[in-house]
Amino acid sequence: MVRIIIKVEWNMVNRFADDAIEDWDGNVYFSIVSRKFDMHNWHLDFLEGRAHGQIFKYTAKTNESALLLDNIAFANGVALSKDQDFLLICETWR
Repeated sequence: MVRIIIKVEWNMVNRFADDAIEDWDGNVYFSIVSRKFDMHNWHLDFLEGRAHGQIFKYTAKTNESALLLDNIAFANGVALSKDQDFLLICETWR
């Protein structure tokens, strides 16, 4: 089953979603590498030198997504700590 978890009100086009992780409550944290360039043109994100990445949290109970971080430099991964008390993100360049 596929469920759309980013709504149009974020005023963005999901060009390149990259990584996701689910917490104990069923919430999903995920990274958008670039809201400007797609998967086939990802290298242009590096060449342009501007941060277009984002980190979102999808809350399963409310079926809503929230932008946690914006202007991430090639958001290339998310991970939760063992106790799930913090989220780690990877920026490929800065």
